[in-house]
Amino acid sequence: MSAPMEKIRSRGYWKVVVRPTTFAEKRVLDKETLDHILRTTSVSLRGWSFPHVDDIIELDSGTDWIGQEIEYGRFHELWRFYQSGQFVHYSGMIEDWVDNSTGQWLPPNGEYRRVNLDVRDVVAQFTEVFEFAARLSFTEAGDSGTRVEVVAGNIDNHFLVLPSRPGKASWIPEARKPSMAYATELSNAGLVAEKRDLALKASMEFFRCFNWDPNIELLRDLQLGVLSRGPLKPLGHFISRN
Repeated sequence: MSAPMEKIRSRGYWKVVVRPTTFAEKRVLDKETLDHILRTTSVSLRGWSFPHVDDIIELDSGTDWIGQEIEYGRFHELWRFYQSGQFVHYSGMIEDWVDNSTGQWLPPNGEYRRVNLDVRDVVAQFTEVFEFAARLSFTEAGDSGTRVEVVAGNIDNHFLVLPSRPGKASWIPEARKPSMAYATELSNAGLVAEKRDLALKASMEFFRCFNWDPNIELLRDLQLGVLSRGPLKPLGHFISRN
């Protein structure tokens, strides 16, 4: 395991794999095209694109792939994009790195600190993933079908935070599972048509790790807020009492 990968996986992290449902070693003919595809399909809903292609950092490359390792403040990412069309992305949950301005992370009293995850950012994460997968599916890297896999790791010390009104927030208890894995495989047409609902379905699976079963309309409203970057409705009405 590389040092950047080890660092990312030392705390809460996301792993995303997007690939065609059939394998072709040289589906994309050259690595320059890989770079172009990634830059034109990346998604920016929160100011930091997914996947993030950094113009300052030189691209890494291998026999059949390009990639980058990014470490910038709270952002820790590692991705590779293969000529077969497979895209693999690891990123640290930014909430785990909020005190990384000095490059150190020292929990008080030697204990692993609790980490608060904003429910809106979780929905945004899955929305970005499925939007990117839909865009990628209709490029040279795609085929007739696409498989999307998302893993959330090291979440057992994480809590969910749901702002319900200005100045107030609701806390959902700590995750009951150390990780979550979600995968789906469908036609490209189906992916494009259902990308937003798929993101909500995956979000629900994540929230079940916390024994939380939110109203789907709450998540849909959060998603619309992310997509429009507009004000969100008051959330208190939607909070599940489970």
